[in-house]
Amino acid sequence: MTGMRRDVVWVRPGTHLLLAVVALVTIACASATRTGDEAWRAGRWSDAAIAYEAARGESIEPRNADRVLFRLGLVYVDPLSTARDDAKARERLGELVARYPDSPYRAEAQVVLDLLSARDAAERRVVSLQGQVASVASGAEAAAADLKTRDAIIAQLRASLAETRAELARAREALEQLKRIDLQRRP
Repeated sequence: MTGMRRDVVWVRPGTHLLLAVVALVTIACASATRTGDEAWRAGRWSDAAIAYEAARGESIEPRNADRVLFRLGLVYVDPLSTARDDAKARERLGELVARYPDSPYRAEAQVVLDLLSARDAAERRVVSLQGQVASVASGAEAAAADLKTRDAIIAQLRASLAETRAELARAREALEQLKRIDLQRRP
């Protein structure tokens, strides 16, 4: 045993192929992550989403998985992003929060998820208030139409009252004339 080399590692036949595949997947994943990072820095959101999704679909290095999920979530939630998709943002950020509780990105991801929930609640409230406003506006229109009808009736009643007063005044005048005539006829 004295002449044997100790730095040679013996592997089974076929293991080289497996190691080569693992190396290629790792390189491809690193390449997709790098492409996503470059697109991210350049503000090319759709390209970043495609690259990060490709990296996510392949076996991401565990040290990069949380960052890839976080950036995907941000790409999908950014209002200026051409890849905007709130459902995917929730999925990716939720996955980050669930799978990587010790990630430095976890707290920020949770804040974004909370903001999405708050925005959804606010949007539901706005829709509800819009319905209430429409209902009140409809009621106000009905009240305005009713008021207009009542104003027309009041105008008719005033006109009728004015005619009745004029008739009453003419009747009084006629009665006064009859009294004068009757007084002149008596001896």
